[in-house]
Amino acid sequence: MTLGSNALTFGTAADTVFAGQFDGDGSIIKTGAGTTQLSRDSSAYTGNVEVAKGSLKITGKLGGYAGRIEGSGSDEAAVLVTGSGAQWAMDYNLTVGGTGMGSMRIDDGAVVSNIFGKVGSTSGQAATVTVSGRGSRWDNDFALLTGVDSGDGEVHVLNGAIMNSVDGHIGSAANGVGKGLVEVSGAGSIWTNDGELKVGNMNAEGVLRIADGAVVSNKVSYIGSMVGGVGTVSVEGAGSRWNNTGDLNIGFGVFASFGTGAVTIADSAVVTVGAAGTGTVYMARGGLFPVFGPTGTLSIGASSDDAADAVGAGTLRAGLIDFGKGTATLRFNHTDSAYLFDTRLKDDGSGAINHIAGTTVLTANNTGFKGKTTVSGGHLIVQSVLSGSAEVTGGELQFGSGMAGAISSLSGDLNVSGSRSTLTVTELAALSVANTVELKDFTRLNIGANADGPSLAANRLNIGSGVAFNLSGINDEGQLPKVLISTTNGIIGDFASVTIGGFNGPVDYLSVHTGKSTDGRSYQATYGLNWTGGNNLSHGTFTLANATDDFTLGVALRNQSPNHALGWNGRSLTKAGRGTLILTGDNLYTGGTTIQGGVLQIGNDGATGSVLGDIVNHGALAFQRSDDFAFDGIVSGSGVLIKNGAGTLTLAGANSFTGGVTLAKGALRVGADANLGDASGVLKFNGGVLETTDSFATVREIQLAQQGVFDTAAGTQLHLTGAVSGAGSLLKRGAGTLRLDQAAAVQRTLVETGTLIGHAGSLSSQIENAATVVFDQTTDGVFAGSLTGLNGVFGTMKKQGVGALSLSGASYLDWSVAEGELIAAIDRFSGDVDIASGAAFRFNDAGDKTYAGAVSGAGRFVLERDGATLLTGDSSAFGGLTTLNAGKLLVGDASGLGKLGGSLEVLNGATLGGSGVIGSGAGSHVSIAAGGVLSPGNSIGTLTINGDLTLAAGSMLNMELGAPGFSDRINVSGDLSLDGTLNLSQSLNAADGAVGLGYYRLMTYGGALGGAGLAVGQTPTLNDPAAFQIVTGNGNVDLFIAAVGDDTLQHCQGGDGVWSASSPQWRN
Repeated sequence: MTLGSNALTFGTAADTVFAGQFDGDGSIIKTGAGTTQLSRDSSAYTGNVEVAKGSLKITGKLGGYAGRIEGSGSDEAAVLVTGSGAQWAMDYNLTVGGTGMGSMRIDDGAVVSNIFGKVGSTSGQAATVTVSGRGSRWDNDFALLTGVDSGDGEVHVLNGAIMNSVDGHIGSAANGVGKGLVEVSGAGSIWTNDGELKVGNMNAEGVLRIADGAVVSNKVSYIGSMVGGVGTVSVEGAGSRWNNTGDLNIGFGVFASFGTGAVTIADSAVVTVGAAGTGTVYMARGGLFPVFGPTGTLSIGASSDDAADAVGAGTLRAGLIDFGKGTATLRFNHTDSAYLFDTRLKDDGSGAINHIAGTTVLTANNTGFKGKTTVSGGHLIVQSVLSGSAEVTGGELQFGSGMAGAISSLSGDLNVSGSRSTLTVTELAALSVANTVELKDFTRLNIGANADGPSLAANRLNIGSGVAFNLSGINDEGQLPKVLISTTNGIIGDFASVTIGGFNGPVDYLSVHTGKSTDGRSYQATYGLNWTGGNNLSHGTFTLANATDDFTLGVALRNQSPNHALGWNGRSLTKAGRGTLILTGDNLYTGGTTIQGGVLQIGNDGATGSVLGDIVNHGALAFQRSDDFAFDGIVSGSGVLIKNGAGTLTLAGANSFTGGVTLAKGALRVGADANLGDASGVLKFNGGVLETTDSFATVREIQLAQQGVFDTAAGTQLHLTGAVSGAGSLLKRGAGTLRLDQAAAVQRTLVETGTLIGHAGSLSSQIENAATVVFDQTTDGVFAGSLTGLNGVFGTMKKQGVGALSLSGASYLDWSVAEGELIAAIDRFSGDVDIASGAAFRFNDAGDKTYAGAVSGAGRFVLERDGATLLTGDSSAFGGLTTLNAGKLLVGDASGLGKLGGSLEVLNGATLGGSGVIGSGAGSHVSIAAGGVLSPGNSIGTLTINGDLTLAAGSMLNMELGAPGFSDRINVSGDLSLDGTLNLSQSLNAADGAVGLGYYRLMTYGGALGGAGLAVGQTPTLNDPAAFQIVTGNGNVDLFIAAVGDDTLQHCQGGDGVWSASSPQWRN
C-alpha cells in the first residue's frame, strides 16, 4: 500500500493486526482504543506517525519522518516496539507526551532511531520511555530532551539496553517548570552522550540514576544550572560508572542566574572526571556573590546528614574539586572503615566539608582549601595538609596517620564539642591554629608527641571540664621534658584525665605528670611512678591496657603511706590490663600481689627480680630469671604460671591457681602436686623441664607443645594419671621413676636415665631407651612402636603384670619378663630376654628366621611359629621350659653355634633339630611328644642334650646317613627313653658319602636307657637287600646295616678289637 496525501487511520477499539506493507509519505494516525500491530517491513515509509489513543505495536519494521505519541485529553497513547529485528526509524524527531499522556517501550532487541527525542507531558502525568533488555536500543542522533518545556518525562534504560544521544537534557524548562528523570540500571545498560549532559536546567528539575552496574558517558556535565535548575545524580552499586571526559559542574550559574546540583556516589560505584580521572569537579561555580551563588553538593555514601542513613562509599576519580563562590559542600556519610579520598581540594573560603559517618582518609595536599571542615560523626583523617577552619561536634578529626603526616595550618578557629568528640594529632603530623582551639566539656585530645616541636600550636587553648588527654610517642625518659602544646596567649583550664602511652593516667602506674608551664602558655609531659607519688593520686595499680604494652620496673618497691582517698594500703601491688609488667628489682613491699589480667613477669633473664608474700593470679605469672630461685609464697586465682628464663625455679607452696603451668625455658622444681596449682590446670611443656624431688601422683592433663622433660629424683616416683598429648616428644631424665597411666599421644618417648613405667596403651609409638622402660600390663595389650637405644646407649626393657604384651614393632633392646607373657616376632626382636619363673616369652610369627639373642631365666620360652627357628645365641643360662608348639626349632647352626638351657618339650607337629647344645644338666629334660619330630644336625650334625631325652610313642626320630660311620648323632648326658619311629634318609651332602653296609652310631647317653625302643620306619634304598638293625646298650644306640643271607655282617658291642681308621669299621 502506498500512502499519498491522505492519512491511514486506525480507529477501531478492538485489537487488530495489520499485515499489510506500505510506503509513501501520507500520515498514519492511531485513534482507536485498541492495539494495532504492524508486523510487515514498511521501512520505506516516509510519513508522519501520530498515536493519539490506544496502542501501536510494531513487530516488523516501520520508517517515517517524525513520530508523535500524544494522548488526546484523558486518552493515553502508547507505542510498543518489540522483538529482535523490530525497528522504527525516523528521519526527524520523536515526541512522547506533549500536552497529553504518552509512553513508548522498546524491548526484546527492538531498535528506535530519530534526530531529537523529546519526552515530556504537561497532562499532569509524566511521559515515559522504557528501553529494556539486551539488544534493545534507542538512538537519538542529536539530543535527548526529557522533562522539558513544562513537561514531565521519564526514560528508563534497563536490563542491558542501550541509549545513544549527542547531548542529554534532563529537566530543562526555559519557558516553564519541568521535571525529567533518566534511570540507567542493570549490568550492561548503557547511555552514551557524545556531547554535554545537563541535569536540572533553567527552572526544571532533573534526576539521573545510575545503578546496579550501568554505565553513562558524556563530555562536560552540568548538574543544576541556570535560573533555579535543580539537578540530582546518584551513582550506586558495584560496576556502576559515570564517565565524564570533560569537567563535572555541580551547581552552576552565571551572574544572578544559578542552579542547585547534587551528586551522590555510593556502594562501590565509580565516577570519573577528565582523562584518566584528572579533570575538575566544579561545585557552586558562578554567581557574583556567595549569597546569590549556586549550590553544589557531592556526597560520598548517603546523600543525607543522618548517620543512620550511611551506606557504602563510592569512588571519585578526579584531579581537583574546585569549591566556587556559591554554597559548595563535600559530604562523607558512608560505612567504609578505611576509605581513601585522593582528590585535591581548592576553595576560597565558602566551601564546606561535612563528615558524618565512616572512616575517611584525605591523602591529597589540601593547602588550597580555605573553607570549613565539620566532623559530626565517624573518623576523618588528614594524612597530608588541610587549611581553613574546623569544627568537631561528634566523632574524630585526626591530623596525620600511622603512615604519613604533615603540618596543617588552620587560618580560623578549631572548636571541639560534644561528649567524646575527639581531636587527634599523630606523631608524624603537627597542627597550627591561627585563632583559638576550644576543647569543650567531656571531649578528647589525642597527641602523638612530635620529635621536632609541639604537636599543637594555637593563639589560645580553652579546656572545658571533663576533657581527656591521651598522649603517645614518648618511649623513654631521654625524650623528657617535652613541650606538647604551645600557645601565644595562654592555656585556660586543665585536663581531667591523662592517658600516657595508652595507659589511663588516673588508674595507671605513671602519675599524671603532665601540666602547664609556669607562665601558662605551654603544656609539658614528664613521667613518675604513682607508687611513690606521695599525693592523692598515689596507688599500687599498674595497668597496661593492650596486650602489646609492656613496662619494666627496675627499682625495688617498698611500703608507702596509705592513700585512703583511693583505698590503697601502700603495701600491695595490683597488675591490671592485658599488657606485661616486668619486675627486675627485689621488691620489699609486704601486702601481697594481685594479677587482675595480663602478665606479671618476675625477672628479665638476670639474677634479680622478686616479690614477698602470696600472689593472687587471674592473669599470667611469669618467672624469668637466669639463676636458681625459690618462691615459697602461695599462688591462688584463675591464672596461669609460666616458667621462663634459663634458671631453676623452686615452688614450695600449696598453690591453688587453676590456670595451669607452662614450662617455656629452664626448669621448674616441685616436691608435691599442689606446688603446680589445682589439678584442673594443664601442665604445658613449651621448652622447659619439670624436676620432681619427692614421690607424688597427679591427674592433671599434660600437653607437649615442644619436648617435655621429666627429671625425677632418685628413689622417687612421679605418677601421671591424666592424659599426655602433643606434637613434642617426652624425655625421661633423672634417677627416679616416671609412671604413665593414660594414653600418651606423642610421637617419641626418650628415656635418658631412671625408669619409665607404662603399658601398651600409655606409651608412645617410638621409644628410645638408654635406661629402663617397664611395661606393666595388667591386661593384654599390643605395642606397635619401635624400641631402640638413645644416643648410642641401649637400655633395658621389662615386662611385668599378668597380661600379655605383644610387640608388633621392632625391638632392639634386651628384655626381662617378670610376669605375664611377652610376644614378639623374630625378625623384629634382636635383644636378649630374661624370663622369670611363672612368666613366658613367645615367638609367634612365620617364616624361616634366625634368633641370635640369648634367653635366660626360669620361665617359659614358647615357639609357635610357622617356619624354622634357628637359635645361634648362647642361652645356656636359661633354666626354664621351652615349648615348641609348631614349626621347627634348630638349636645351633652347622658349626655348633647355639645353646639353649633348661628343659624343652616338642609337641605334636613340631620339629626339633640343630647342632648345638640343649639343657642345663641334671634336671633338664627334652621330650618329644606323639606327633613330634626330633631331627638332629643341620644336614649331618650332632645335637647335644645336656640332660634327659624322651621320645614318646608316636614320635619320630629323623636322621641322615652318609657312608658307614657318618650320620646324625644325638649325645644325651642323662637318661634316654626311646619310643616311636626311626626314619633314615640319605644325606643330601655328597661329601658325606653314600649309605652302605656297616656301622652307624646314632646316639650316646650317660644315664639309664628306657622305653619300648625305636621302630625302623623309612630307610634309604640300597643296591642289595639289607637289614637295618638298632642295637642299644653300653651308653650307645647304634645302627647296623647288614646284607641279607650268608653275607650278613657280624657285629658286636663291648670286648676288644681292632678298629680300621680308613674305613670306620671293626676289623675283627
